[in-house]
Amino acid sequence: MFKKIQQYLLLHYPLLWNIKIAPVFAVLAVLHIALFAIGYFSTQFENLTTYGRYNEVFTYPLVFMFCLIIILLVLILWLIHYSQNNAFRVFYPQSSASLYGEWLMVLLIVFALFALPFTHIKGVEAKIRTFVADKEEVARNVEIINQIECLIPDYKNKFLSSAVRNDYFPDSILKKNPNEQAFASLLNQYFESGPIYNNLPATGNQQTVELWLLTEDEPQIRSLIRNFLLLVEKHHLRTSLTVDKWMELIYNPPTYPITDDNLIAAYKNDNNPNYVPFEKLNYAYKDIYRTYYDTGTADALLLILCLAGIASLLIFSCRYTDRKSWLIALIAALVLSIVYSAFSALVDMLSDTDLFMLPFWFGVFVFELIYVIRLICRSLSKRYSSVMINHLFWMLPFVPIMLVAFYLYVDGNYYTTTLRKWIDDNFMEIIWISVVFAFVTVGLFIHYIVRPWKSLPEQ
Repeated sequence: MFKKIQQYLLLHYPLLWNIKIAPVFAVLAVLHIALFAIGYFSTQFENLTTYGRYNEVFTYPLVFMFCLIIILLVLILWLIHYSQNNAFRVFYPQSSASLYGEWLMVLLIVFALFALPFTHIKGVEAKIRTFVADKEEVARNVEIINQIECLIPDYKNKFLSSAVRNDYFPDSILKKNPNEQAFASLLNQYFESGPIYNNLPATGNQQTVELWLLTEDEPQIRSLIRNFLLLVEKHHLRTSLTVDKWMELIYNPPTYPITDDNLIAAYKNDNNPNYVPFEKLNYAYKDIYRTYYDTGTADALLLILCLAGIASLLIFSCRYTDRKSWLIALIAALVLSIVYSAFSALVDMLSDTDLFMLPFWFGVFVFELIYVIRLICRSLSKRYSSVMINHLFWMLPFVPIMLVAFYLYVDGNYYTTTLRKWIDDNFMEIIWISVVFAFVTVGLFIHYIVRPWKSLPEQ
């Protein structure tokens, strides 16, 4: 079948035939389906009694290592076949649109290769979502877990403070002199990492539970404990507490003291007979919640696209210059980076002046671009400009970032709060601008630089 497809492409679409689009996408489709299936069926999420963090700790590194090996093998085999024929290098007439389309297909193939680990993760997430299929139910359960943490005094240090956070509760009954002895209380709770779930409704805030304690709202507290224990029962987990027993341990208004006698373990252990499976539920719902509400998918795809774009330009530049020039360009870039880094360190030692790498490379980009344009305008020989063509290809996606760095360097206020805040607030926008800029400028670069440069005499 592939032979017939390749024969048809050779006769009607020689560009697709040369890229080996049919066999490579068939292989990639099989790999994506296989990795999704591995992620789905290898995730043990049927019940929470056996659920743990082993998937993330052990399985992911092995799969990622396997993906890396597969990516390298497929990429090498594909490049061997792809490099056998090069119409542009032997001056076969190709339009700018044809060359640009070829780069887009190279980018698509590399993107599909680099996305293999992402597909595996999506397989894992698909299996996790089968555990609780209702998105609204996940949000409700996460709200319960987030709030119940305030009522689980698993160790006193988390609830130990010399003064209550009076910025939230100025009329707190536990307001104390900082010189007095520290007091362990549910009202003095301190969570080092803060709430672990984002985008929760306001009622899910842990401060709400603190307010219930301050106002001695026993029905609300009892209702929260009851809902948590129902969640424990639903997932077939075990606890040694009932609602009444839990209330007896922690509900001691107005000070809600915490002693060694009323500690509640967040998991079953031999040191404390009072325990609830909070950690197991917390870990599990943390994963479930991320599969529904995590916004990191777009960032992950953007990262894959950026890496694929850089790799595709490396492949494309080698194909349309030559391997020798590509290797010289790579060595020259490394040497320039090392020399400039050493020079920057020396200047910093002698004059306490910081020199940054990105403004330097922006200067290199401008110089090489002007030099190549001069050759084209005057119809001069190529000489060593093929090295510069490689550099220009590689640096195209980074021009917006280099412009920002160059502006900050020239302005001289790189460390001012306003500029740093602007960079932090708009970093992702700068990356997206760089991606769009690369798609536009690669086409323009091929049309106005690469094709005219190729027609220049060698010597």
